[in-house]
Amino acid sequence: DGVVPAAAHHRGRLVRAVVTGAAGFAGRHLVAHLQASGDDVAALDRDDDHPVDVTEADSVRDAMVALRPEVVFHLAARRGEFETADLQSV
Repeated sequence: DGVVPAAAHHRGRLVRAVVTGAAGFAGRHLVAHLQASGDDVAALDRDDDHPVDVTEADSVRDAMVALRPEVVFHLAARRGEFETADLQSV
């Protein structure tokens, strides 16, 4: 069907991946795909049991040191409606 398993993108070996925004629509589908491919996945979201707020550098740094990922898929997004001017504060 033309779908290439995630592990194949890494020269045939499985990888340790972190997915931010893992509870969102795209994040949860990516996590499922990576896990189905056999990759070791840490799903991060600020609403999880072990929350990581990607707007807080110390929180992200601590998670990366603890998890030691080989690849990070950054899918976290700001929720809700906001004005274009708000983007400058992100």
